[in-house]
Amino acid sequence: MSHEEQAELFAKSLLVGIRKVIEVSDYDTEGFPRWTRASNIRIAEINGSTIIFFERSAKESDQVIQYRSVSSDVEFVFPQYTSSCDTVMFPLGELNDGDPGLSSIASVTLSISSANHCFTDIGSRSEHSARAFHHVIVQYEPENQIEAVRYIPFALFVPSKYIGDFQYFWDSCAGKLVAPLTSLHDSPAGSYRSEPMAEKGIMSCVKDTVIILGNYDDPYEDELLQIRDYLIRLGYDAVLIKDLPAPGSSSLEQKVKLWVNASRFCVMIDREASGHIKEYEIVKSERKPLVFLRPDGDGSTWMIGDDELVDLNYIKTFEFSRTPLEKMEDGLRWAENLLNERGNTYPEFYPWRDSD
Repeated sequence: MSHEEQAELFAKSLLVGIRKVIEVSDYDTEGFPRWTRASNIRIAEINGSTIIFFERSAKESDQVIQYRSVSSDVEFVFPQYTSSCDTVMFPLGELNDGDPGLSSIASVTLSISSANHCFTDIGSRSEHSARAFHHVIVQYEPENQIEAVRYIPFALFVPSKYIGDFQYFWDSCAGKLVAPLTSLHDSPAGSYRSEPMAEKGIMSCVKDTVIILGNYDDPYEDELLQIRDYLIRLGYDAVLIKDLPAPGSSSLEQKVKLWVNASRFCVMIDREASGHIKEYEIVKSERKPLVFLRPDGDGSTWMIGDDELVDLNYIKTFEFSRTPLEKMEDGLRWAENLLNERGNTYPEFYPWRDSD
């Protein structure tokens, strides 16, 4: 079995083990983070170590969606950046008689201010204790300007020599792995999206769900994920439209209409031409507030983005110079102000409707 196959088996076995512990616990299983039910798994190899990243999946089964080599943990989280790792936030401990020695970091925000920083020294040492990250926000913010954001629901940094012996690792670390999950249970962090959108109900979705639209080709999908995680950081239930389910009888257009209507508002990044041009027209036809992000003086086509000039007030263009995150604060302020105005105006117009 190749190391890639071993790593995939290790990751899926870890999820099976966590679920078994949850099932026999006294906790309500619905209160645990959604990735514990079904996960998208990303795996990276670095200097004799393995990084495994778990995040929620819209599907009903676990799937490995990425396997690659990286030079630092920062590159794994932010593929567009490389780091020299001159400064390390969390040095990894020494192995003790072969014990993985797992430790955890939970419910924190980690900020990197330069390309000299890394989260750990995993890139410079292959013999180290294991480290788990639970419910962690990571930000790259040189000169106090956020350029990139990612949300880590759960990640494991582990020496690769344990990848081929899952049972030994599990027997040594199971308690330490699951303990942070039980502390997150039914907390604001844990409840972050323990409930799948399809089960939330339409009124609950409209309250806090934001749909992210744009081009899914490399390297643009990473920007969409960063917008998603920036919104998660602020408490929204943000999700890429491609990650949402739809009935088998629905066309792609019907799926987009369904979830656009079930959202609070939408965010779109407009770079190279893609299916988002059609999605723009769907959002417009459904009168859903749209934060429309495009590079200064550029974008996919002049055929979209002019509606706000005269005709509409629920689409707003925000032009950025380097990263769409530059304009997210302004975009959110605009969207929430518009929604507040609607919430005050519509009940006055419709005599049978109470204010929300």
